[in-house]
Amino acid sequence: MSRPARVTIFDTPAVGAMLRWISCAVLRLRGWKTDVRLPEGGRMVAVFAPHTSYWDLPVMMMVAAANRVSIHWMATDALFRKPFGWLFRWLGGIPVDRSRRTGLTAAGIEAFRDRDRLVLGIAPEGTRFPAERWRTGFYHMALGARVPILLAFLDASTRTAGAHEAFLPTGDLAADGERIRRFYETKVGIRPHRTSVPVIRPGGIDEQA
Repeated sequence: MSRPARVTIFDTPAVGAMLRWISCAVLRLRGWKTDVRLPEGGRMVAVFAPHTSYWDLPVMMMVAAANRVSIHWMATDALFRKPFGWLFRWLGGIPVDRSRRTGLTAAGIEAFRDRDRLVLGIAPEGTRFPAERWRTGFYHMALGARVPILLAFLDASTRTAGAHEAFLPTGDLAADGERIRRFYETKVGIRPHRTSVPVIRPGGIDEQA
């Protein structure tokens, strides 16, 4: 039987409420609008793009907090050792054994098997600069866990950030990749000159930069 996801900073009542208030205030002051529509079920791989600036993560985290979405992320298991391992877990972290080439994908699939609710955030570009192609681990993760891929975005041209399209991967990476490309081709990053249209090529699981 699966168990609920570990309580994170977003789910802690007093802290979560304070984060929502601060996030809403800052986003409003900075002129950002949010557009968040999640699929039913509570389990999904959330793709974040375009990634062009250090500010992308703070903005998306504030969007998540403002919309009461508890985001999780994955990092090397070395980060979760004592004495601060508990803190990174509270911040939504999930430890991964990166000594395995497909460790990230396998860990993601396992995380979904173990949780009733999980929004797992992935930035498949892997860089803040124009990327020739996206890593495909996120796709194989969603396919293996049988959960939807949620397309989350940050569009500086309209000052809008959020997520409002989701679909179950079909196994046809070329066709699904084209759907993803069409969604992001109109989105502009905070650093417009670094924005690139995603290219997702069929092949093996690619977790490397």
